[in-house]
Amino acid sequence: MNTSILILEDDFDLAQQWRDALNAAHMDVYLVSNFEQAVLACKQREFDAFVVDVFLKNDKGELASQAGLTFLSALRTGLRDMPEWGKEVPILMVSGAAVVNNFDVLELTKNLGSTEVLRKPFGPSKLAEVLKDLISSNTDG
Repeated sequence: MNTSILILEDDFDLAQQWRDALNAAHMDVYLVSNFEQAVLACKQREFDAFVVDVFLKNDKGELASQAGLTFLSALRTGLRDMPEWGKEVPILMVSGAAVVNNFDVLELTKNLGSTEVLRKPFGPSKLAEVLKDLISSNTDG
């Protein structure tokens, strides 16, 4: 059985590149572009890992109020009736933003429960490599 990955990313072209690389690495990928879709997907099936963009835009191109940080928090705390397995699954947080209001956003996500972080841009092969390591570590430990 293939590994199942959920990608929460609002840049559809980028998400497709990632999906293609992960499919080639024998991972089944489910693409969602907003918080609500991600929550619904988690209620419908279990995933082996997540790739979550910190900042998401809404339909109007504005920053969404419920974005990657909200999803990370919901998974780790069980809010929004999220399944229990979400508390333990590896979560890779990604962002192109380096520092916002004197905070390194990606480092902050580690305090909120992310397993690992990657700063955009990075190649699809790097994503596959990091996810394989995260999933392997999660099943070993």
